[in-house]
Amino acid sequence: MRYLLFFLISFLLVSCSDNITGNKPQDPNDFYWSKNESPIIIEGKFNVPLNETLVIEAGTIVSFQSTDDPNGNYTDEVGWIESFGNIRAIGAENDSIKFISQTEGAWGGIIFRNSTINNFVNCHFENAAYVWNSNELLRAAIHCVESYVNISSSTFHNCRMQSIYADSASVVSVNNSIFYKNTSYENPSVYIYAQCESSASIVYCNFSGFPGGVRLSNNNYSIVSHSDFNTICECIYSYESNEELIVENNHFLNGGTAVYISKNQSAVKILNNIFDGCEKGINLWLNYENYIQGNLFMNCDVGTYSEASHDEINIYNSTFVNNETCIAGDNFFVYNSIISGNTDYFQQVMGMGSLTITQSLIPFYINCVNVTYCIVGESPQFVDVINDFHLSSSSPCIDYGYNYTNIIINYDLDSNTRITGESIDLGSYEYTD
Repeated sequence: MRYLLFFLISFLLVSCSDNITGNKPQDPNDFYWSKNESPIIIEGKFNVPLNETLVIEAGTIVSFQSTDDPNGNYTDEVGWIESFGNIRAIGAENDSIKFISQTEGAWGGIIFRNSTINNFVNCHFENAAYVWNSNELLRAAIHCVESYVNISSSTFHNCRMQSIYADSASVVSVNNSIFYKNTSYENPSVYIYAQCESSASIVYCNFSGFPGGVRLSNNNYSIVSHSDFNTICECIYSYESNEELIVENNHFLNGGTAVYISKNQSAVKILNNIFDGCEKGINLWLNYENYIQGNLFMNCDVGTYSEASHDEINIYNSTFVNNETCIAGDNFFVYNSIISGNTDYFQQVMGMGSLTITQSLIPFYINCVNVTYCIVGESPQFVDVINDFHLSSSSPCIDYGYNYTNIIINYDLDSNTRITGESIDLGSYEYTD
C-alpha cells in the first residue's frame, strides 16, 4: 500500500509539472519563467500587462506555436507576446535563453507598447516571422512601439521579415550581436528597421546573409559603429534622417551599396569605414550636410556616387585603391586623400559633373578634374599595394596633408592619433614607426 501511494504521488507530481509547463503562459499572474520548467509553450498571444515585469531565467527555452506558411500568420495561428509591461531576459554566455518555433515554421514575435525597461542579454531568436493582429502587421522578432529595448550578446537567425523593428519614437540599443540568414524568403527584409522618429544604436554587431542590414527612415539620432556587414542588399539605408546619423569604424564586405543616404535633413557622418568589394561604397541622393572622412575604398565598382546633391560633397583623408571608379557624380571636393591603382578615378553621371582635388596624391591629370597642390604620378609607397595600405617610412604622403578645421576625425582606421607629425598624413592611415 505504501509503495502504491508513493507511485501515485510521484505520478501526480510529474503530471502537475507537465501541466504547469504546458499551461503556464495562460496564467495571467505568472511572470517568472525558469529553466527547470522549460520549454515554456506559447500558443496564441501571451500578454504582459502594464506595471508587470516578465523575468526569464538563463537557459530557459521559450517555444512558440508556429506555422509553415510565413506569408499568412494570424494571431490564432502562431504564438507571440504582447507587452505593455517589461521583459527581463538575462541569459549567460554558456546558457542562453532561446526563443524558437515549435516546428520548422515561423512564430509571431514579441511586441512592446509604451514599454520602458526591457533587456535581452545572451538570447537566441530563430524563425520569427510576423503576425496580423486586427489589421496591424507586427513585423519582427522584437517589435517596438514607443518603447525602449536593450539587446546585447544575442543572435538572430532566419527571422523572416525584420529581426528588430522600432516604430513611433522607440529607442533600441543593440550591442555585440549577430544577425544571419541562410534562407531567402518571399518577403524582402532587413535585419534592423527604425522609423518614425525612432533612434537606433548599433555597436559591435555582425550582419550576414540574404537581406539588407539596417534601414532608417525619418529617424532621430542614430549610430552604427564597429560592425561587420556582408549582406546581399544595402548594408545601411537612411531616408530623411531628422537628426544626426553616425556611421563609423564599420567593415562593409561585398554586396550591393554599402551606405545609401537619401534626403537627409541633418548631418550624416561617415567616418573611418572600410568599403571592400562593394557595388557602391557610398551612394548619396539629394543630401545636405555630409562628413565623409578617413574611409578606405578598395575593390569597389564605385567608391562614392552621387547623382544629385543640394550641397558640396567633401571627402577628407580617404584612400581609394584598386577600384573600378573612385568617384562618380557632381559637386565632389576631395582633400588629403590618396588615389592609386584604380581603373578610373572619376566619371561624370549623365554627361555632367566635376571633381576638385586638393592636397592629395593622384596618378595623373584627367578632364573635368580640378587639381591644386597635389602629388601627381608618384607612388604612395604602401606597405603592400594589394593588401596593406599603411604608409611605408619613405612615403611622400607623410605630413603632406593640410590640417583643415573641417576635419572631425581624431583617429585613423587603426585608432591611432591623427597628426603625429607637423601635419596630417594623406589617406586613411597615419604613419607610425
